Amino acid sequence: GTPQRRIMYLGVVRFADTAVVASYTHQSMVTSESVHEVLSSSFVEPGKRYCIDGDFCSFQFMADEMNRVFIVVTDRNYPNRVAFTLLDELKNKFVPKYGDKALACREEQLSKKAEKLFRDISTKYDDPGQMDALSQVNAKVDVVKSVMQDNIKTLLENSEKVDRIKDTAQELNRSAEVFKGRATNLKRAMCCKNAKMTAMLIFLVIAIIAAVVIPLALKAKAAS
Repeated sequence: GTPQRRIMYLGVVRFADTAVVASYTHQSMVTSESVHEVLSSSFVEPGKRYCIDGDFCSFQFMADEMNRVFIVVTDRNYPNRVAFTLLDELKNKFVPKYGDKALACREEQLSKKAEKLFRDISTKYDDPGQMDALSQVNAKVDVVKSVMQDNIKTLLENSEKVDRIKDTAQELNRSAEVFKGRATNLKRAMCCKNAKMTAMLIFLVIAIIAAVVIPLALKAKAAS
């Protein structure tokens, strides 16, 4: 015969009046009435996860901030970790399409519209071993991505530091060139000043010699 499906029931419930706004079941004895009974006797806080074991199945559910409850019923040996991964995916896909309608629609009004979504998720997660392995692979991929992102961030930071060092070096080179130019100009100015001083000293010496020699020469000429 057909093997028993491990995902027995999927549903979305408006917790305010415990109305099942959408549900999906595959040849299962679990019904929306069972879900009503479980949720009517439970207090559900947004963001928390709940698991209630029945005689032959487990009810796993959680609520979002708008008190939409997402519930899956599985066999009792189904891993809770995979069940809540399923519910996360159900919420992320259901809310954008039907979330607002779920707040005010009639009982089971969205079941037909959401049937394909529920059926695809039910089929995808029916083998928890495969999904758990996939989750582990995805977790490892996420770790590798995180490490790569950190490496890229570090590389970019180092690149920025290298660019800053390069800019500083170029600024120092420009400053050195300016200093060198000023030093050359100063050297030329000093050389020019020294030349003028030398010329003035020579002129002064010649003037002194002339002032001494010329009178002596004139005096000697007059005496003869």
